[in-house]
Amino acid sequence: KCYGGGPRIKVSPRPNLGFGKVAYYAGAPIPVMRKLTVLNVGTKPPNGDVQGNLFLGKIVNGMAGQIPLLSVRPLNATTAADEIDIGIPSNYDLTKGLEASAGKNLAELVITLTPTTVGTKEAELTIFSNDSAEPEVKIKITADAQALPPCNLGITPQGVLNFGLVSPPAFRELPVTVTNLGQNPGDLCYLSGIDIATGSNPAY
Repeated sequence: KCYGGGPRIKVSPRPNLGFGKVAYYAGAPIPVMRKLTVLNVGTKPPNGDVQGNLFLGKIVNGMAGQIPLLSVRPLNATTAADEIDIGIPSNYDLTKGLEASAGKNLAELVITLTPTTVGTKEAELTIFSNDSAEPEVKIKITADAQALPPCNLGITPQGVLNFGLVSPPAFRELPVTVTNLGQNPGDLCYLSGIDIATGSNPAY
């Protein structure tokens, strides 16, 4: 007697996670974060055995979910391993993994890049799991770290955004204007990978 089903891993974005242009400040590194979604798109065993869940980590002596859960390998000379940190969400249970059920099949990894030098950043992230068809998923992480002067931003309105009373299902929108106050062509500000050039239209 046996039960069908089993874990299947799906990672997004894949195969590349691009940070785009990021700012490097000597002596004061600034971290930049992106999210990587891991899903169990397999089939839940009808007997509910948690061994049919998706576990991050290697299989050691038949036990899934063993350390290391993942690894990061620099791909060029301008990338250091300690520039990239992978955060496992607090709601991920190491003893239960990800069940193939809506609401229980997702974990969002937080990828934090803290450039300590200028240059192109390239690294390979490997996610280990107990997916028998694909026990290793590889994601290429890229970024372009550039030395920039301190960003001079103007934000309006400042202080508090007052929405007043909003009764559901109604909604209300309030604009926030972000303006690059730099005076030189090279005074760029990178906001979530979007650069606002000097004299350009504000971003909302």
